[in-house]
Amino acid sequence: MEGYQSGLETGDIEWASYNCMHYCKNLFISGKELELVEKEQASYQSVIVKTIMNSRYTMHKFGCRQR
Repeated sequence: MEGYQSGLETGDIEWASYNCMHYCKNLFISGKELELVEKEQASYQSVIVKTIMNSRYTMHKFGCRQR
């Protein structure tokens, strides 16, 4: 997970999150056991949730400014 680590090191949480999501998606698509996929998703969940919340906050912030 080079991309994930790179995102964390540079403070780019969004990049780290996208790498997590694609990593977990690829585990699923490649036929890995669902227990492994679930475990990996759980381990990266906080990063993904943080990105989603930041994205929604940003959209809300800019949406309010346009009015």
